[in-house]
Amino acid sequence: MSSADNLKKLIKNVKIKTNPEVNQAVLNSLLAQMDHTEGVPMNAGQRNIWKILMRSKITKLSTAAAIIMLAVLAIWYGGRIDENDIESLTI
Repeated sequence: MSSADNLKKLIKNVKIKTNPEVNQAVLNSLLAQMDHTEGVPMNAGQRNIWKILMRSKITKLSTAAAIIMLAVLAIWYGGRIDENDIESLTI
């Protein structure tokens, strides 16, 4: 039996009991937190993905290589566009 099957079986056999008082306490806590975060921007705690990626030398090199390849392809293909290519792109 695979681990996925074991997990499905475990989830099916779980017996969850809830307590209305605990549910209400959790709901009140969540609502209070929501009131505190209304003025905070969504990404206030997140780091800039570009800064994270640019810390590694390999990502800097691969990004530079990708940009250079795109520039070379644009230059190489830029001179080869003719009217037939443009007509085939229009709908």
